[in-house]
Amino acid sequence: MIAIISFIIYYAAIIFIGLCTKYFTDASHLKQIFISRSIMFRNYAIFISSIVSFTISIGLISAFYYEYSEVEFYKYSRKINKKSRDKSILKIIIIAVLIHMESMAFSINSNRLYNTEFFYNTTAISHRVGGIFAPENTLVAFNEAFNSQAEYAEIDVQETKDGELIIIHDSNFKRTTGIDKHVWNVNYKEVKNYDAGSYFDYSYKGEKIPTLEEVIKYTKGKIKLVIEIKIHGYEKGDIERKVIDLVNKYQIEDQCIIASMDKNVLKKVKKLDSNLTTCYLTAIAYGNFYNWDYVNIYGIESTFVNQEIIDKIHKAGKKIFTWTINNQDIMEKMIDLDVDSIITDNPYFLQDTIYWKQNGFISKIANKIFD
Repeated sequence: MIAIISFIIYYAAIIFIGLCTKYFTDASHLKQIFISRSIMFRNYAIFISSIVSFTISIGLISAFYYEYSEVEFYKYSRKINKKSRDKSILKIIIIAVLIHMESMAFSINSNRLYNTEFFYNTTAISHRVGGIFAPENTLVAFNEAFNSQAEYAEIDVQETKDGELIIIHDSNFKRTTGIDKHVWNVNYKEVKNYDAGSYFDYSYKGEKIPTLEEVIKYTKGKIKLVIEIKIHGYEKGDIERKVIDLVNKYQIEDQCIIASMDKNVLKKVKKLDSNLTTCYLTAIAYGNFYNWDYVNIYGIESTFVNQEIIDKIHKAGKKIFTWTINNQDIMEKMIDLDVDSIITDNPYFLQDTIYWKQNGFISKIANKIFD
């Protein structure tokens, strides 16, 4: 009941703010002013309503307690049938507990009750860290991922000739460094001298290809990682063990996901450490693959994602990521379908799309009144 009343008051207030802004504000850019005022009102409403609902809850519980306890507030005492009193106390306790639970839930989730965020829980994953804003899979690109407030940054891990784990997508260095050599044919001593920035823009000249350890140290506590292990077939060592050792060394077990397109990699990861979260990446989705015990998340190319697949994955207690989406219409479709996360080259754009999905009422009122 508290939530319903709050919804009604909130939406009425937003409409009122819109009308006042349009007819009583002498300024340009009225639409932007309205949006700014609405967001400010929402933040105040969240704060005040949380306090009010909690205070009412405590007040009701206190009143019920003193009313039916031995404490005497008045100079006279009321005689109440013991059996009747016991029933009344039980009813009051149940009502009080329910009110308190609703109040606490309201307080905790109030930021969601004032918009449609409650229905949209999709998050953003920055593909190859942020490859359209800076050289992909480099440390400088992480600054864009940080600023975009994406939940995860996706990186690609491969093993060099001498067994070092480096961050690179292609199996050949040519596209990003100009060096026409394969990852498995080069030692890290040579790789660390490659220029992985100039291909993107000359201002990034000298940007290096980082190791997985450098990335973990640089990002810990700032953004979560989707670590995709890419197998090229020339690995000299136990690449899964090496990745897990670094994850454990820097204690980021709850801040990363180990992903791969190779099922055997994920099976081995789970065998080595069953507590790690794994993600199976696939370009197609068919058959009954929802209950694989070595997979926690399914990363499926967006063309194959539909409501049936999402429901089956969620019913199995697992999550679904979809990739790689840069089109707003497809983003909105995936958000409406309730995918858990979207992998994109443009996390800023995705975050804006998610934001306006969550705050759709403000957006609709703004368009209705000012356009």
